[in-house]
Amino acid sequence: MAPHGSFRGVLLVVAAMGMVVGGAGVSPAQQGKRNKPSPVDAAAAAARENAAAAQDKLTALKEQMPELNKAVQEAKDDVKAAADSLKKLESEIEDSQPSDTSFGKARDAFRAAEKQYTAAREQSLGSPEYKEKYDKAKEADDTATLATLRKETLEGDATVQAALAKFKKAKGIYEPLRTSLLEGDEKWTAASEDLQAKRKSLKDAEDALHKAITQERSAVADAKKAAAAAALATAAANAQRSQPGSRHH
Repeated sequence: MAPHGSFRGVLLVVAAMGMVVGGAGVSPAQQGKRNKPSPVDAAAAAARENAAAAQDKLTALKEQMPELNKAVQEAKDDVKAAADSLKKLESEIEDSQPSDTSFGKARDAFRAAEKQYTAAREQSLGSPEYKEKYDKAKEADDTATLATLRKETLEGDATVQAALAKFKKAKGIYEPLRTSLLEGDEKWTAASEDLQAKRKSLKDAEDALHKAITQERSAVADAKKAAAAAALATAAANAQRSQPGSRHH
């Protein structure tokens, strides 16, 4: 049998252990409640997550801009190449028509009238009278006269007006024949359709770029707003945590 004093000591140790265990025995529900963030901390965390998401969206939009700009430029190059190709083909088709045909006669008359009209305009605007009026108006900084001088000079020149009338008449005969000639050529039809397709692709690329620009501007505003809200929410959480008696203090 153990001594009385030793038995008493064992009882004291067991009792002490029971007190410690009892104090540490916290249920899972109680522990979860203790770990749960305060409302202001939860709001701050949510605000920071929202700000991060807004910034990610803005970054993604910015990253796609180079590709969108590249697509627009490539589409513009394609349109120019198609337009140049069509223009070259049109000249080849027109020039291949003999001068003794209906179209050939209309083409030659139109080109001659156009050349005559251009020469008449150049002569009128290069005359000493026109230059004198132009220099006086420019020296006097007379913007109103400068704005109308060219038009009024050409309209008042009988030679220019006669050449213009001849040009318009020749053009009225030539253009319908030209349209009929080109539309009847399979190569021209294919090239024309190709140009229209390229122009549509350009419009689609420009629309996509403009849409992305609009979205980026909106995303910039949203990111700034979200960042400001996150800063305010974090400051509020920090202020509450620093108050005396706060369980975070």
